[in-house]
Amino acid sequence: MNQERRSEKRSIATFKSAYIEHNDRLRYVTLRDISTSGVCFSGLDNTLTEGDDIKFTIDDTGPRHGSVIWVKDDKFGVKSHEGNEFEAPRMVFRRPRSVRLPLSGEAKVFAGSQSLRTLLHNLSLRGTCVTNERNLRPGQLVSLEVGGNCFELATVKWVVEDRAGICFAQPLQALQFNHLLDRLQSANGIEAVNPQLEPGLTEVQQELFPTSNCPVNRHSMASA
Repeated sequence: MNQERRSEKRSIATFKSAYIEHNDRLRYVTLRDISTSGVCFSGLDNTLTEGDDIKFTIDDTGPRHGSVIWVKDDKFGVKSHEGNEFEAPRMVFRRPRSVRLPLSGEAKVFAGSQSLRTLLHNLSLRGTCVTNERNLRPGQLVSLEVGGNCFELATVKWVVEDRAGICFAQPLQALQFNHLLDRLQSANGIEAVNPQLEPGLTEVQQELFPTSNCPVNRHSMASA
């Protein structure tokens, strides 16, 4: 295995957004380096073992199929099933983009004195795309409840037909993001949780994590 790992000349790609799919669950990871036939990711503990088959998406490129060939701490190497067709240089130098995970589920939007249920279409560290059923407008301030957590002072960035893109006031950290993904992909779907300290989160991280139970947004519909 070590000889196989050393046989590939690797191009270092620092902190490119990615996600993997394993056992029908999506997980956010960070690309650390890449070669013509495989990649190294970080960001997962006690999740994968050697020989696991996964799908992975880097930026907006994928999904691609691969197998886990080594695991160490929170890092793991994946050999692409695409072999030499894996375009490593192009992926390394492509302009970084916040990866969007294709999730669907229920969310709530609070705008002025109105509260409405809507559908979530994807999720990233910086925001989400939802169904626009109540004439949300670009620049409008809203609160958004997703997975039992409230994102206050979020901003509607764009509206196209029946979809609206909403940007969080503060990007999520990777650990926070994966905790949120776990909730969204739980057996019961989106569910509220107790806002006590989450396992694996430090007190500082907990302070940065969105609070539960969104209040009705204090910003009026005309404040945008």
